[in-house]
Amino acid sequence: MTPLRVSPSDFRNWALGLASFPGGYGSGRTSAELNSSGGLYGWLPISQNQLLMILGAIGVTTGAQGSAWDRIPEFSKFLISIDTWRFSTSLFRRTWATRIGFVFGEGREALWVDSVTWFSTPDIPTVFQSIELAVKRGQALPPLDEKLRSMMS
Repeated sequence: MTPLRVSPSDFRNWALGLASFPGGYGSGRTSAELNSSGGLYGWLPISQNQLLMILGAIGVTTGAQGSAWDRIPEFSKFLISIDTWRFSTSLFRRTWATRIGFVFGEGREALWVDSVTWFSTPDIPTVFQSIELAVKRGQALPPLDEKLRSMMS
């Protein structure tokens, strides 16, 4: 399944979503800012408490000895990394598949934890609303569309 082309309104919605998180940044202005596979990307600064809230929401157990999660207390800056692609899952249905990862710290000492989870939404505003609810309230992210599940694993 090939991602659909990102439209000018998709770029606008993505830029607005990034701006809804203070300090959020990423693609959102031109097609030159797409990731290597044609999707949108961004980073959202969060606090350690917000990181722990979203990790709980997606079912990650923190503190496992020797894991990246065990290293959280070593860092003071955290980002959610997000990548999203639009797919056609049926004749009339379009779905955004979003990958979530994390960055602990900054610069050369940063620890990147990619592809922690995937979820899907019908539109870009719902991508950011879902992340906000997970970060602020610990609400679970929406499940990944069944047609996309095998492709994303």
